[in-house]
Amino acid sequence: MPGNPVISLRQFVILVTLFSLGSAILYVPGVLSIHAKQDAWIAALIGWALGIGIVWIYVALANRYPHLSLVQCSEHVLGPWLGKAAGLLYLFFPFVLAAIVMRDIGDFVTIEMLKFTPIEIIELSFTFILIVGGYYGLETISRIGELMFPMIIFLFLFLVVFVSPQLKIDHAKPVLEHGITPILLSVKTYIGFPFMELSIFLMILPYVKRTSGAKVAQAFIAGTGICGLMLFVITAASILVLGPSLTARETYPSYLLAKKINVGDFLQRIEAFMAGIWFFSIYMKLVLCLLAIALGIAQLCRLKDYRPLLLPLGVIIFVYSLAISPNMAYMVELTGKLWTAFALTFSLLIPLVLLIVGSFRSRN
Repeated sequence: MPGNPVISLRQFVILVTLFSLGSAILYVPGVLSIHAKQDAWIAALIGWALGIGIVWIYVALANRYPHLSLVQCSEHVLGPWLGKAAGLLYLFFPFVLAAIVMRDIGDFVTIEMLKFTPIEIIELSFTFILIVGGYYGLETISRIGELMFPMIIFLFLFLVVFVSPQLKIDHAKPVLEHGITPILLSVKTYIGFPFMELSIFLMILPYVKRTSGAKVAQAFIAGTGICGLMLFVITAASILVLGPSLTARETYPSYLLAKKINVGDFLQRIEAFMAGIWFFSIYMKLVLCLLAIALGIAQLCRLKDYRPLLLPLGVIIFVYSLAISPNMAYMVELTGKLWTAFALTFSLLIPLVLLIVGSFRSRN
């Protein structure tokens, strides 16, 4: 990156939290409820623990090669030809992720807010601000995240506090009615979305100010832990307020949850403010995906500046997001069936291979 930007550990924690929330804060309650039903909160806890375990793999690789991104690490460990191939193969993951997330934005806005606005206009507008954010770089994005993070936490707590009078414990009963198998099916989806997506930070970690490997590990796990806690709370609240059946049927259960807020018949219809949490966190997710792709290609091609790549990459992501799925129902079904396997192949297997091969080479 131009100027070798450095971000603090605190900023890194915030970036990890916002990236993980992304589209997950709207989708996760419904995704977990499809199989686990009223036990979705148990699936959220198990997936949270497994997600932290996955992050440990990323931390181990980052601490072994602290000044190398994942693309540079693949060349260093596997050699110039095989390493370039592995790095290019990995970059397909943030590209597909960015296209899916971009489509999520278009679908949400056209379904819930601007029903008569073409999805192309929504996504094109978002693509523009995405490219602008990528051009200003990692340091600027990190400072914006640091500035907005307290507001995100405030809005989240506001939602939880004012919806809590409507909680019904009976909606969570009976516990483990159908055994552990449905919970494990939900966990399988949950670890792919969003925890395996965190491998993208292996492209960012060389630009984090390091005092020690342990501090980096703590920061990465802290960000994952905060996100896991927030997703657990929103999942439990959705189950206890909406009930497991409605939560599983709704595409955006947490958005519907915000519609339930009613304080004295005065404070109502504030779901647009809750959507603000999602819009900002999903923007951070998209811009980090775009930075990872552009930076990775620049490193593979030995370019001095990644910024000339932002415009063509943004346009390609925009076009691919429109072509990837004919409608919202198809997208939900497709990602539900294939995303965890896709993330496992690209986002977990490649870093794990690099870690194992690098360990053997260092011993020899």
